[in-house]
Amino acid sequence: MPVSGPDRCPECGAGPLVPLPVGCCSECGFEYDADTRIWRPRRSWHIYLLFANTLLFSPWLYRLLEVTIRYHQWPSASVLFGGLVSAGSLAWALPRLRVVLAEGHRYVAITPRGIQARTPKNRYFIPWDDLADVSVVLGVPRLRRRREDATCLLEWIFDSDQEVAAFVDAVRAARQRYQSAEGGGDDWVEQDPAV
Repeated sequence: MPVSGPDRCPECGAGPLVPLPVGCCSECGFEYDADTRIWRPRRSWHIYLLFANTLLFSPWLYRLLEVTIRYHQWPSASVLFGGLVSAGSLAWALPRLRVVLAEGHRYVAITPRGIQARTPKNRYFIPWDDLADVSVVLGVPRLRRRREDATCLLEWIFDSDQEVAAFVDAVRAARQRYQSAEGGGDDWVEQDPAV
């Protein structure tokens, strides 16, 4: 979803959050202020199409298995085609099911204390003084930490390259606003030209 302010807590879903100069979610402790920005993904229409396709072709998959296993016969061409399409849809959908189930909890937020994010694989909190740089490789923002010399991938959150660019610009502005008088200008953000 495009950039938005803190309407509901992205971590636990409580809300609505009261617009305060500096606030905290009463349920989980998520900190926010008037400048907090939250990015959430939209639900992809591809997922709905895939599950509709799977429901439509499931009877053919059942019939294919029944004819082949129970009666030891070759199925008709239409049953074979429908069963193979259904099996292919399921094979493509099952690895992505985890992402769909985590749909409501995927987000990245720019907060007063740092960048807080949840992806299907990890949860991150990077304080401003620990953020070394952000790069974009193949459309996926990567946050590099100073202390651990680790890279945090913000995958499955942004829906377009424009949202990624808006996020990079917002991180740049927020870092200057929130970070203490420690050095750091505009040259710390790097964009991969291969994007």
